[in-house]
Amino acid sequence: MSAQPEVRAMQVGETVQLKSGGPIMTITGSGGDGSLQCMWFPEGSTAQASVGYFPATALQAARVPNY
Repeated sequence: MSAQPEVRAMQVGETVQLKSGGPIMTITGSGGDGSLQCMWFPEGSTAQASVGYFPATALQAARVPNY
């Protein structure tokens, strides 16, 4: 029997990133299957946001630069 990885509870409004990399995303909701709804702006675009659902185990807290 394989152990399930421990997942920290993430909240709406937190910034996250896929563990494999990619854009910084904001959690905007959750799916009925335990996935998290995230929104992000594709690189070079500030007009059209993208939305997708990702398993919580594939996400990590994003390191957001201080501006």
